[in-house]
Amino acid sequence: MTDPKCTGVESLTDLDLTPNVIAGRAARRPDAVLLQEIDGPTFTYGEFHALSLSWASLLEGLGVSSGDRVVSMVGGAACYWSWIGTAWLGALHIPVDVNLRGQ
Repeated sequence: MTDPKCTGVESLTDLDLTPNVIAGRAARRPDAVLLQEIDGPTFTYGEFHALSLSWASLLEGLGVSSGDRVVSMVGGAACYWSWIGTAWLGALHIPVDVNLRGQ
């Protein structure tokens, strides 16, 4: 069944998905701030995009592909680019908070 909202879409890069939006802004304004950690580093669109692509490359090298599920226990700002890197591959990012423990 065809999704009527996707009529005329050639590929996922034609959609305004989060990775595509970040890539577009990184191309137009790479030095603009995207993420500021409280009491931590600042990341620009360019830096964030490059880090996301690095994660995508790492995951792809491990055999992750579209439709796969990736469980991640990464914390801090890295959780964001691991999410976007996973999305670039069309995989599903499943974050796990290691601080949540049973009794």
